[in-house]
Amino acid sequence: MGGRDVRCHGRAGGGGRLVRRLVLGPGPAVAASRDFTLLALTDWGAWPTAERRNAERTGPLSDALLSVSELVTNACLHGGGAWLLELRWTPPDTLRIEVFDHSPVLPAPHTARPPGQPGGYGLPVIDLLCDRWGVTVRREVPGKSVWAELAGSDDSVADGNGPRHPGDRP
Repeated sequence: MGGRDVRCHGRAGGGGRLVRRLVLGPGPAVAASRDFTLLALTDWGAWPTAERRNAERTGPLSDALLSVSELVTNACLHGGGAWLLELRWTPPDTLRIEVFDHSPVLPAPHTARPPGQPGGYGLPVIDLLCDRWGVTVRREVPGKSVWAELAGSDDSVADGNGPRHPGDRP
């Protein structure tokens, strides 16, 4: 499940980025995607060891894992199933998460729901946690991809000082 890294070059500012892909099939796609993401970010040394120990609670790693969960869940519920997860790490601190599904229908945030009602929170969570997100309609294959980017500040990535808040991001 670890995947294989592909190093891409030519990004403005120098340095390459790492890409890892997971083909999703039937079964527990959300859990497999979260595990895959944790393994990839750990392999890449993306965030400090202290941050990995606290992944369930705070910081950029928990933001990344929750974002993966939300994007894959949305693809499974509304996009005919997630079939590919692609992670792109651009050192020192930018992660792009892209989830491919089978539906050409663009995602739309749900209208407000009464308190306590499940569902409808996926895109608002992505909007809160991520610096940018969007949709790419695919011409070469049926469906689309929904992507999100998280970019940690140099300070939060370097010392793992706990949660980042939307107002803290550049």
